[in-house]
Amino acid sequence: MAKKLVIKDDVVDNIIEASNDFSIDGCELVAYQEGADIGYAWDGEKVIIPEPSGPAEEDVRLHRNGLLAASDWTQANDSPLAAEKKVEWATYRTALRNLPSSSDWPDVTFPTEPS
Repeated sequence: MAKKLVIKDDVVDNIIEASNDFSIDGCELVAYQEGADIGYAWDGEKVIIPEPSGPAEEDVRLHRNGLLAASDWTQANDSPLAAEKKVEWATYRTALRNLPSSSDWPDVTFPTEPS
């Protein structure tokens, strides 16, 4: 098992532990790059890691990552959610992952968690 970046649409979609023969349809799995995070752009060879703008940015990123981790269960195959609710949660999680690429980063408005 090794730490891998899940690349989808030229963006780091997730960071996972996986074997070398593991794959995800529609995604590219690449070796973890130090400093990489969910939402960072992928240029085809490496993750583009933005320069940190200070402690506020790190706090916002940690909060965003916590919200993503807390909602991982919503996308599991054995989740008790109905398909419609899973789509709502997937949309919410995509909005969270896209926050670092917002022009307002790190002064962003977080999306509303589905009920």
